Amino acid sequence: MAALLPWDALFLAGFAASGYRTVGRWLKYTDDTAKAQSDGAYMEGFKEFLAEAAAAGERAKPSPGAGADASGQGHLWRDWNGLKTKQRIALLGEMQKVLEWTGQDEAFRLVKKHRGQPWSALPHAAKKALLAAADKMDWSFLAEMEELCAAAKKALLAAAYKMDWSFLAEMEEEGAEIAHAAHLWQVNEPVPALSAEPALAAALLDESEGLKGMVDSADLAVNALLTGQQEAVIAGLAPAEKLQVGESRRKVDVLREAAQGGLGLGSGGKAARGQQLLELLRGIALVPASSADQEAKAAAVAALDAAADEAVAPLKEQHTTAAAAAAAAARSQALAATLGGQIRFAPGKPALSAAAAAAVIAVACDESAAAMAALSSAAGLAGGLAAKRAAAEQLMGLGSITESTAAALAAVMGENEAAGEVLGQLSESAEKLQEASIKFAELKLKAEAAAAKQQPADDAAADAEANAAAADADSAAASAVEEALTAVKAAAEQLPGLQESPAAAEEEQEGVEGPAAVTVDSVKEALLAEVEERVAVVEERTKQQQEAALQNARSRERMSALLTKAKKLQQPAAVAAAGAPEAPAEGSTDDSAEQQQQQPEEPAMSAAERLAVAEEFLKQLGARPLAAALGDLNKLMEAQAGPDSMPQAAAASLAAGIALEEASNASLSKLGQLLSEIQLADAVIGLEMGPGVMPALDKLSAYMAAKQAEAAAAGEEGSDDVASTPKGAIDKCMEQVEALRRDGLVVLGLSSAQYRQLGMLREATANLSTSLDALRYDRCVSALKDVAGQLGPIGAAIQTKLAATEDEALRQLMSEQKALAVDLFGKLQAFLSFEESIRGPLKKSLRELNSLAGGIGAPRTPSGCAAAALKLDMAAEEAQKLQDLLAELAASKGEAAEDTAAAPAPDSVAATQKIVDTLQGTVEALQASLSSLSAHVALRARALDPAVAAAAAAAGLEGADLDLNTLDNMEPELDHPLYILGATEEELQAEWEAKGFEQVARGRVATILIATATADGAHTHPADAAKAGSAAGGGSSSGSDSGSVPRVAVAVPGLPSGKSVLQLTAERILRLQQLAAAATFGQNAPVSRHVQWYIMTSPATHDKLAATLKEQAFFGLSQQQVTLFCCKAAPPAFAGEPLRALQLGPSTLTRGTPGSGEVFAELKRSGVLRGMRGRGIRQVEVNAVDDNVLARPADPLLIGFAMDKGLDAAAKVVEPSSVSAAYAAAMPAAAAADNDAQNPELQPGEALNESISFLAPAIGSYYFSFTALDRLASFYDANPLAMYRMAPVGKLPSKAPPPAMTVNLPPNATQAQRMQAQQALMAAQQAAAAAPPKPVDGYVPTRFISDVFCTAAPATPSAAAAAAAAGLSPLSGCSLAYLGVDREEEFSCVMGGGPHLAVPEPELAAGDLLALTTSWVENSGAVVECEEGVEVSPLVSYAGEGLDAVAGEGVTFAEPYDLTLQGATGQGKPKHNAGPWVAPVLVAYAVGAGLAVAKQLTGNK
Repeated sequence: MAALLPWDALFLAGFAASGYRTVGRWLKYTDDTAKAQSDGAYMEGFKEFLAEAAAAGERAKPSPGAGADASGQGHLWRDWNGLKTKQRIALLGEMQKVLEWTGQDEAFRLVKKHRGQPWSALPHAAKKALLAAADKMDWSFLAEMEELCAAAKKALLAAAYKMDWSFLAEMEEEGAEIAHAAHLWQVNEPVPALSAEPALAAALLDESEGLKGMVDSADLAVNALLTGQQEAVIAGLAPAEKLQVGESRRKVDVLREAAQGGLGLGSGGKAARGQQLLELLRGIALVPASSADQEAKAAAVAALDAAADEAVAPLKEQHTTAAAAAAAAARSQALAATLGGQIRFAPGKPALSAAAAAAVIAVACDESAAAMAALSSAAGLAGGLAAKRAAAEQLMGLGSITESTAAALAAVMGENEAAGEVLGQLSESAEKLQEASIKFAELKLKAEAAAAKQQPADDAAADAEANAAAADADSAAASAVEEALTAVKAAAEQLPGLQESPAAAEEEQEGVEGPAAVTVDSVKEALLAEVEERVAVVEERTKQQQEAALQNARSRERMSALLTKAKKLQQPAAVAAAGAPEAPAEGSTDDSAEQQQQQPEEPAMSAAERLAVAEEFLKQLGARPLAAALGDLNKLMEAQAGPDSMPQAAAASLAAGIALEEASNASLSKLGQLLSEIQLADAVIGLEMGPGVMPALDKLSAYMAAKQAEAAAAGEEGSDDVASTPKGAIDKCMEQVEALRRDGLVVLGLSSAQYRQLGMLREATANLSTSLDALRYDRCVSALKDVAGQLGPIGAAIQTKLAATEDEALRQLMSEQKALAVDLFGKLQAFLSFEESIRGPLKKSLRELNSLAGGIGAPRTPSGCAAAALKLDMAAEEAQKLQDLLAELAASKGEAAEDTAAAPAPDSVAATQKIVDTLQGTVEALQASLSSLSAHVALRARALDPAVAAAAAAAGLEGADLDLNTLDNMEPELDHPLYILGATEEELQAEWEAKGFEQVARGRVATILIATATADGAHTHPADAAKAGSAAGGGSSSGSDSGSVPRVAVAVPGLPSGKSVLQLTAERILRLQQLAAAATFGQNAPVSRHVQWYIMTSPATHDKLAATLKEQAFFGLSQQQVTLFCCKAAPPAFAGEPLRALQLGPSTLTRGTPGSGEVFAELKRSGVLRGMRGRGIRQVEVNAVDDNVLARPADPLLIGFAMDKGLDAAAKVVEPSSVSAAYAAAMPAAAAADNDAQNPELQPGEALNESISFLAPAIGSYYFSFTALDRLASFYDANPLAMYRMAPVGKLPSKAPPPAMTVNLPPNATQAQRMQAQQALMAAQQAAAAAPPKPVDGYVPTRFISDVFCTAAPATPSAAAAAAAAGLSPLSGCSLAYLGVDREEEFSCVMGGGPHLAVPEPELAAGDLLALTTSWVENSGAVVECEEGVEVSPLVSYAGEGLDAVAGEGVTFAEPYDLTLQGATGQGKPKHNAGPWVAPVLVAYAVGAGLAVAKQLTGNK
């Protein structure tokens, strides 16, 4: 078998590797699937366990999160049942981290034992037990899990479900206390005052709840106080019970029903009597008894007819003229129709013959001549202008007919030459006749129109000349017409002799009936006869229409004359008899009297004439509807006998003194009786409480008395006649009438509106009670207010009726009602005064207070604070109103001495006043608290606005004037001693530095750099940022984005060497070690002990920092002296009110980045502290600002200062004026938040402003003795939540869980519809879940190193108790101090820090560094020519020392970057120790190895 070739071996190796990878992937897939199935089964089993526990009453609900529910974080578990297994595991992982962060896992042994392990690394026994339990389908699997030692995951789940979230309240309180006691502020971190806002908001919320309670107490007290007085004033309205308006109205209603039903005085009785009345009127005859009176009456009737004939005489004349005009127009139309029909062609009609044409032209010529004569007539026609217009139209129409006749005959004659000549002459003459006729007619019509206007001419001569011209034109036109007529007649005479056309002859031969042999005269006679017949028809129709119109006009005129005379009958009898106008009223002027005298006096009607008019008028009324007839009939009767007379007397007076026949007298008597009964029926139908009730009762009494008299006289009781009435009904009605006469309210005869007001008064007082609800009580009070305004007019009406009444019984009744009205008026005024002046305002103020108290809350925006402040101001005003009203109520005791029932109890008023005093104090306290909260809210809103910090930084760089304290002014207020380096003697500084060098040289110093921030400055955990970016559909994973590069490793912009802060720090440590060795052991002494450099990273920076250090060979440091430890603390973020944890999804929390204060706990947790102790570290310097290009790691001066003063901790601070931009970003917000103008002391905004101004600005460089550091680490390890405060952070990614969605379908929906709706629901839920997170402003619990210097800050309550028992706080009993340094030498940030310290341009930090190193070079004697300055490497000088050799006198630097100032390598980035020879050696080694392998293969062959 041939040996395998090298490529065959390579192929086999590749195949084997591919198979191995495929098998490995398959095995991993099966393993993952099995794990997923196991986890899913476990989750479902635990779900069943929770449901069973809830059913048994052991849990509140069948879902996890009981502890979260109890502390307001239940939303984190809301979607647990809808999550997938992986999501549930992820959520449990989040809860596990929170458990570790809060230290709550200490209570669960197995959770603590497996701390930090992922779900997949937990023991598998639980999964086996769950599989067995799922297989058996019972609840014994929990016991089996315990037996199978599967408690690890179970403990984790139980701990997460029961986790207590109440630590938030502790953090809020602790943050407020730290903010209150803080005297140190690291300027690139949030000002401590920002952490006080949550606690202030919570306190304000509690106080606002207290305000609600105080308002409720005041409400109860005031209501109890008012109840007694309400009862007293309501009792005073008891007399209103006597106003039985409803009972009186009921009596009236009973009488009305009895009268209508029993007496027949209802609508039916009125209708029956009305029909009798109309029948009587239509046939009435007032016949005088004497013949003389009869003749006089007939003469009066004839006079009416004569007056009517005289009135229509002008109309007759108009009809005559109109008839003549109509006849002329009819003749013109008849001629046109008859002659036109003769010449008009029609199928089946004989052709026009020459004789017929001659006859038509003859008639036209004759009629034209007659029309000319009519138009030329100077006297005018009978029809007037209308007739002349008809003649003109006739003349013009006849000319046209003549022309048309010639044309029609020409068509019949055809090509007959003889006929053509005659017809040509005829046509020409006819055309001239047409033109002349039109011209003549137009002239005549214009002349007639001008004559009708009859306008006088201004110039007589011109008028005469115009008339002469018109006459000439008229004469010429008439001559033209006559000539044309003559020519037409001459041509027409030749027409009968013309022969017919050949076509006509052929038609006759073919049997077509041709024109009959007729003569001109016969045709003419026939035409004229037809015209006359047509005219006769029109004249007859016109005559009939005019006769009808004339008759109607005569009837109208007669009726008008009758009505005119009837009006006299409707006037008072004395005036009508005298025939004189009424006398002028008093006060009328003389002019009006004269005008009346000048008017012609109408003659008075005689008795016979009045009788005739009355009869005619009554008959005319009988033809009308009943309602219309009654109106005029009542007027007539009232005019005859007066308005108060009985209708019977009025009817009898119509005879006007003339004796009538018996039948006529009977008719008048019947008329009066019917009219009287109809009026009485109207009164009964409309009977109600009002002014007309008493007159109606009188009429009804008279009617019933008359009926009783008739019955007694006839000796019978009842009849079928309408007028007869049963005796029982009369007696019942009489009793009811008498009862109404004794009713005082009825006797008053008030208006219906006034009775309604009295009824409302009684009803309102009857319903009024202190037990009524507010709405019904207010309705009663409103009704009483309306009635009170009407009692005055009612009283006046009673007084008027009382004065006009003479009947003593009625006067007695009215007097009683008057006294009742006066008494009620006074009591009602007292009640309304109490309601309007005391109770109403008190209740209104209480309602306003209740409304305002419920809307205070704890606002978290400046606008919300302003709105709440306005509400509190309004609440203070309402509380003061309450107090004033109570004082007024107390003062009313003296005024109501006589009425003790209305006077309040003094003790109850005083007690209520005390409650309102307390309420006022609560409002004032709330105003103060809100003012303080408003200042902090404004501070936070300003802090979270990047533009504010940027603007403040720009203003600070430009030297803006900001009144800041100095360190000297701060010293008396600081909690620890302050030493200013600039004021310290150089000898003492040298001693401090020497002590520090000694500690460095002996290896007792460590420096810690906190490098947890990335270059993008994100405030959220990197995992959260990555999830937020992927959810938003953009961004990249953590590590690939340049923004996630550690900030400390980014090259300093503008620095010539391009070094990062990380490299600068490493090189300064190298230089420091050399300086310390030389200072301690002598010049050129080697470095025997190193400065230990510890770098605290975060998950976002750890790997990249480690890679950078390894790649750069630790920048020349020994690998053993550099230690990285990662801080994994990731506190969850919160927002809202109350604070709620934010989520990136249903299984992911939004978490923040760790603060600088996490370093203490992490030192112990990571084991770094134990390593320090092993290395003999005694002094530790912490650098908390990772972008400070001027930072001095392990500063010997700081260490020596601390050792000299015996300090356990120290912090470097600078003058506030040197970091004025940070103060400017915060202090104006506090000053602008002032809204407590009533406080004479410092207002909250100003107080906050001042407290910030007294914070010493730390630059992030701290010293701790190892003892203090160990103490702090132990303290934080024992108290996981110690020293946390809520730091505000802007733009936190948050995504609320999608809202619950449901599908509403009708019960009869089809399966397809249900599936479609379910798909739409799933799509909507997926869209909601895929929506990107939204940035919100919130809080992240954060620790800061600067807070440990606040010795008054307690730990959490549990930690505080332990510390109190030991007599310790974090640094209780330790010695602390502040060291003031120069900012220009030790602090300049590249990027700054939020929220107050902003850097407009990153290059400014490089400028500060170059300015410092340039000053070192220039102090050494060298000259720097470049404007930017010159960079000195830390390898050359740590703090300006050692430059004499390279930058002494006579040395000039022209470039910012000079190798002589860069140390041994002269490179910004130190090279690896491997030189350039390494690459060739490696290449040669590879080539040799390849040759050896080839040789071996060749030998095998």
